Amino acid sequence: RPTIAALYAIEIINDLKNLLYKNDLSDHVSKLDKEIRNFEKIGHIHIEQNLRYKSTNCL
Repeated sequence: RPTIAALYAIEIINDLKNLLYKNDLSDHVSKLDKEIRNFEKIGHIHIEQNLRYKSTNCL
């Protein structure tokens, strides 16, 4: 199971990506995508599974 901290980290990164897009700073988004891939590699975290897990178990 993914840790709660990892779920929050991915959520925060995705929020940052949205803010960057809204403020026309999309060149920074690829850096955040790289960070998300690092999370996936290090913790074997899959974002879709995390979102499903979060929606069913963390409400």
